[in-house]
Amino acid sequence: MPPSSPIKLPSSPIKLTHLSDLSPPSLDRTWLTSPHPRLPIAATCSADKTVRIYSLVNFTLLSTISGGHKRAVRSCAWKPHVKGESVLATASFDATVGIWRRWDGFGTAERDMMGGGLAAGERERRNSSGGDDDEEDEDEEWGFAVLLDGHDSEVKSVAWSPGGSLVATCSRDKSIWIWEDLEDGDNNFETVAVMQEHSGDVKWVSWHPEEDCLASGSYDDTIRVWREDVDDWGQVACLRGHEGTVCGSSSDLDPVRGWFPVQTTRPSAYGVNNREKGRPRRSIQPYQA
Repeated sequence: MPPSSPIKLPSSPIKLTHLSDLSPPSLDRTWLTSPHPRLPIAATCSADKTVRIYSLVNFTLLSTISGGHKRAVRSCAWKPHVKGESVLATASFDATVGIWRRWDGFGTAERDMMGGGLAAGERERRNSSGGDDDEEDEDEEWGFAVLLDGHDSEVKSVAWSPGGSLVATCSRDKSIWIWEDLEDGDNNFETVAVMQEHSGDVKWVSWHPEEDCLASGSYDDTIRVWREDVDDWGQVACLRGHEGTVCGSSSDLDPVRGWFPVQTTRPSAYGVNNREKGRPRRSIQPYQA
């Protein structure tokens, strides 16, 4: 296959505009924000052990998911291609992964998502006063379906495969786990692979946008690419070149170049990264069996 063509940058700078703060914010550190794949909502995960669901119509709090984790929630991800309900995976420093479900149209939730529900301040006032059933409804709105237990230490990242049948997790224990949602109506998941080739904490996992191919970033300064071969998952590539922890990898799909990971790194010296040192941008060629 010919080498990838150079990445063409826009002729004029892209301007980002601040629309609004999410209100009310978490009082503790927020680790990650994940927009829903089809509804105008977003989930944020926090050091206060909760996940907060916000409307992206009026940017107010819709509900708070709590009670499933004993330590900070580090990452969360929505399951794609789900009809009739929303499924959210949460990864925690308590070494577990939670799966949460909410039926679309539950009570006032659907109206809330479109920006027609209670304002966040009024919702919290009613809940604190105990004079309304909203608190009970909110508690029942998100159901804790299952707890995935297997990692020996903090789970740093969670990601659903593009088809939604697999969920990948990675941890401070240097391992990557892949679980399969059996979709049998009983919330059963099966462990299909455990990969331990990284020599440092695994910080991030990211799927190819259309195929069951996974990339991971680690404290060992590498990005590794994984794919299933027959009935076993294995490493198909190891990308080296970073001189610091690889904190994230975001995949993009281009009809000409194919898949390449956009990488971020923790530099060996503050304010200096590999691109500033003149290192070329590295890309991965599409995997061919």
